[in-house]
Amino acid sequence: GSVASLFISRWDVAGNPRLPAHLQHKLGIAVAQQTYQAYRELLQEFGQITILPHAEVLTYMQRKTADYDRWLGGMRRLRAKVMGR
Repeated sequence: GSVASLFISRWDVAGNPRLPAHLQHKLGIAVAQQTYQAYRELLQEFGQITILPHAEVLTYMQRKTADYDRWLGGMRRLRAKVMGR
């Protein structure tokens, strides 16, 4: 499968210095709208598209939902470690 990431704010950061004032902070939204339109076209053609965050997030969510109490205990231990408790 293919993987793509879209960071809207990065389009604005990169484009703003090159754009006239009235177009600044609008490039990211324009790119997002075009991306959404392309997604809708692909969805119409293929019937199903799975959009997931990074693979690590999928693993994280699978572990979280597989044993929520275990996950919650791990998060509590992590919080205690980070907070120095």
